Amino acid sequence: MLTRVAQDAERALAAVERAGWLLEDERVAAAHRLLRELIGQDFEIDDDGVPRLYRGTRQGRIISTVDPEMRHGRKSNAQLFDGDKISAAATNSSEPLITAVDVCPAGETDGPQAKHLIDSQPPEQRPDRILGDTGYGNGPVRAELAERGVDVLAPVPEGKVEDGIVGKREFAIDLDAGTVRCPGGYVVPISVSKTGFRIASFATAMCRDCPLKDRCCPGKPRRQIRIIEHEELLQAGRRTLLDPIAAEHLRRTRPRIERLLGLLAHRYGARKSRYVGSAKARLQAAWAAALVNLNPISRRLAAQPG
Repeated sequence: MLTRVAQDAERALAAVERAGWLLEDERVAAAHRLLRELIGQDFEIDDDGVPRLYRGTRQGRIISTVDPEMRHGRKSNAQLFDGDKISAAATNSSEPLITAVDVCPAGETDGPQAKHLIDSQPPEQRPDRILGDTGYGNGPVRAELAERGVDVLAPVPEGKVEDGIVGKREFAIDLDAGTVRCPGGYVVPISVSKTGFRIASFATAMCRDCPLKDRCCPGKPRRQIRIIEHEELLQAGRRTLLDPIAAEHLRRTRPRIERLLGLLAHRYGARKSRYVGSAKARLQAAWAAALVNLNPISRRLAAQPG
């Protein structure tokens, strides 16, 4: 049945394309583009020209013809939602104020939104450093904010860690010296592979008799450590968190934004968008943020003598 629906849609698209003057109407052209995208994301065309239902879910697929900008999202493996998500920046003061809000499709991650939050603020009010969770601590986000002169205090994502396996974090990477030291004590230089990646390769002879071999490179003759693109920024982030004062500051301060997001969502209705489209959803988020900020401002004004 779905195949027949897709065939009907293809015939309708072809008929509009043959009558080229119809596409001069922007409403027809927009409907044509949307239908073409919907068919393309859910069907594949066989060699015989018959649309076949695509098995699986394509990344970033359109889920609503009423609001084509909304997407599937998830707060956890069990908690799913559709629509957009709000990101916010707030001051680290005794009475925090929201300084920027942004809205993105629900399927996007939090970290890449940091640059939009920074760019939306006046240059003289942009922070020198932001605090965030692991989503803001990866290499690309740190690089985007470093270009804007903003430091990041956030946990560094370590990827998948298997019990009993020696992870990359247990290797001492010295980027200044261009060397990597393994937990077994061997030191090798960092080289550049033929494909352009930086890598530290330990010799088979080093790994063969190492007592850590079964935990370090099980089933392989030797261990290789790949130095990723933003390794310098990640190493700097790890060193910062080794400072007990910085780590404690992050632990105590970062949750404060969660309270403000809770006010946005629950008290001022930002959990559910009242409008269609991300532009209007962003406006609603800004209104809600202004109401959140009015609370401490009104308390401060009320406390002042008449």
